[in-house]
Amino acid sequence: MEKQNKVLVLMSGGVDSSTAAALLCKQGVEVSGVYLKLWEINRRDLVTISRDLVTELGDPCWAQEMRDAAKVAAHLDIPFAIWDVTKEYKERVLQNFYAEYAAGRTPNPDVLCNSEIKFGIALKRALKLGYDYVATGHYARITPPTPPLNLGGGRVILHVARDQNKDQSYFLWRLTQGQLAHMMFPLGDYTKPQVRKMAQEFGLHNFAKKDSQGICFLGKIKLKEFLYSKRCHPEAKPKDAVLLCSGFFAPLRSAQNDVSKKEGPIIDAHGNLLGFHDGLAHFTIGQRQGTRLGGSGPYYVVEKDLTRNALIVAQETDEPNYRAVRCTVREVNWIGETPVDGVPFTARTRYRAPITRVILRRQPKDPAHKSTRFFTPLRFVQNDKALEWLVNFREPERAIAHGQSIVFYEGERVMGGGIIDQVILQNTPIKVYWRRRASVEQARLLCRVEEPTKVRYLAACREEPL
Repeated sequence: MEKQNKVLVLMSGGVDSSTAAALLCKQGVEVSGVYLKLWEINRRDLVTISRDLVTELGDPCWAQEMRDAAKVAAHLDIPFAIWDVTKEYKERVLQNFYAEYAAGRTPNPDVLCNSEIKFGIALKRALKLGYDYVATGHYARITPPTPPLNLGGGRVILHVARDQNKDQSYFLWRLTQGQLAHMMFPLGDYTKPQVRKMAQEFGLHNFAKKDSQGICFLGKIKLKEFLYSKRCHPEAKPKDAVLLCSGFFAPLRSAQNDVSKKEGPIIDAHGNLLGFHDGLAHFTIGQRQGTRLGGSGPYYVVEKDLTRNALIVAQETDEPNYRAVRCTVREVNWIGETPVDGVPFTARTRYRAPITRVILRRQPKDPAHKSTRFFTPLRFVQNDKALEWLVNFREPERAIAHGQSIVFYEGERVMGGGIIDQVILQNTPIKVYWRRRASVEQARLLCRVEEPTKVRYLAACREEPL
């Protein structure tokens, strides 16, 4: 008699993972459910962020999710457990999230959560307990391994979901063949309306539950308040580091990577002083809301000058000058075989961004370039340390943010991805403001300093040749 597969479903309490568990039960698979407790902000932490939230939230943000997951498991009559991975989540995901923002980049914590927690720590624990697969409610598809002579060369192939509006393959580019071989995505061939209808037919109480929005662990806390709070993460010595499943070292928090409320100027594309910001960390490239600029706007964030703590914005007429023609990519992971130099792909530069055409090339790393890499590489996945990947966009691409993921596709197949490092713009007018003449009064207003020597120096800097 053929052995029945044992599947552990990661249940978040939402309709997607609940329906995935129900579908597997219907197929006769031996199913168990587990809720991963990733993050909790206690009442003491909330006081440092926003006093209003102490009474507004009541229960911890994960409590209701856990109750929903447990209720679904009871309805399906499957074993259910809660795994506390808050320590691992803080070390492997949250510390990186905080430090990347401190460095002026825009990280994507969901990518790390998938590779390091859900399909890293949780998958390893499940395999040790005798489970064959881990399943989730992700909208993506997997093609099982095929014989070497067939498509895929014996590799597991990751595809986009049938429902293009809900496709989540963008968040899965860090996964390895070893991880994909033990994963299941039961919802990959369904649309969201179909999933809700099935959930209702299965009698699940959460069939109409709203989808979660934004960054999962923040709940009702605003990103800006979280970044500027002093107790949103554990203390760590500067040299402490955690080895990630992907083979990279992630340093823990240090004083050099703190996010501070450092006020600075907001400058337009023509060098005009428009106002002041209270910290670069919570701004991202392409952002339109939150600049609090009136006048003849709207204004888009097109660059963050970390050296001078300046936020560069542009109106729609000037925005094309800040579109990217190419970028370098770090921490590249190829799910299948490594592509040859010059191969054309399609790519997404952020979640739900339009597909764009790109050409990938490998080039020697510039020894003079000080990489913005936050992770220290232990190994490169199928890559030579002396080379880096250069992405050339067929058409200039807008809103390319340092630290965001870029994912490469061949048709519906997910080839791999990486993290955007250097961005080369179509035109480079960003530094023009710092090279134009300015009066001492304007320099004093800009920098909010009273020392005459500093003011004269800053005014002189604007006369540098291009």
